[in-house]
Amino acid sequence: MVTLQVRKIIYEEGQFEPEQVMTIREAADALGMTLDAVIAAVRGGRLTELLDPDATHQFKNRRFVLRAEVEEEAEKRQRVADKWA
Repeated sequence: MVTLQVRKIIYEEGQFEPEQVMTIREAADALGMTLDAVIAAVRGGRLTELLDPDATHQFKNRRFVLRAEVEEEAEKRQRVADKWA
């Protein structure tokens, strides 16, 4: 027998003001990263993914992240860049 970890994704409802969230594209631009890198950060648990269950068909798959987490990640990246400069 092998012991493995199980990844569970749980969706909880939360109330957010529009200025508290940003799209994955906006996060990529703010962080100077590719979309794939931001998605990897979401999958790795460094950024929280938000979905709008009431979105219309056009925006059904649009994903958001918390602006505060993106700003925190940007600060971390800046500290590392300053350290190596």
